[in-house]
Amino acid sequence: MGDWSILGRFLTEVQNHSTVIGKIWLTMLLIFRILLVALVGDAVYSDEQSKFTCNTLQPGCNNVCYDTFAPVSHLRFWVFQIVLVSTPSIFYIVYVLQKITKNEKLEEDECEERSQLNEEMKEVGKDPTQLSSQVLLIYIIHVLLRSIMEIIFLIGQYYLFGFEVPHLFRCDTYPCPNRTDCFVSRATEKTIFLNFMFSVSLGCFILNIVELHYLGWIYIFRVLL
Repeated sequence: MGDWSILGRFLTEVQNHSTVIGKIWLTMLLIFRILLVALVGDAVYSDEQSKFTCNTLQPGCNNVCYDTFAPVSHLRFWVFQIVLVSTPSIFYIVYVLQKITKNEKLEEDECEERSQLNEEMKEVGKDPTQLSSQVLLIYIIHVLLRSIMEIIFLIGQYYLFGFEVPHLFRCDTYPCPNRTDCFVSRATEKTIFLNFMFSVSLGCFILNIVELHYLGWIYIFRVLL
């Protein structure tokens, strides 16, 4: 499904500047989504169209029925989901790295004692809860955007695919002359994979909500003080 290395490097850097809950979310994203889609998804869905057969010799009927059955490929839907859900995290890490670079340039004009102090603060600041209120607010916003993306794709997956891939699909779309029976390859495997990916997405959404609750109290406590 393409080269995931660039996205993987960005997300690894995000993990270095996340809370404990954020690290768990990223682990789920990297292992149970990117890795599974890249390795298992190709094997399960490699023949999704070629093995979709219909009881008709009418030219074009197979293609039209497949398009009716799957307006969006499951695999492409999940790839799109991974990219969009990861986008807020990528913007966040770009912001943090830019801020660190700016601080490093300022340190060059300061005395050695001050520079050593800033280096110590930078190490502590890898946890967003120990950074400034502004950076913490950016982190909270990025987790909120992640949560919105997750719930949108959860609802989208439910309405597009449901929770089961049928073995038999009956198609009566033009140019098929009559109602035609079409057979789906590896329907059981796809059903298991479909439900697993939905469960992982739901788990990631719950982790986002827990992290928002945790960060929200920290931010409110800091503002009040």
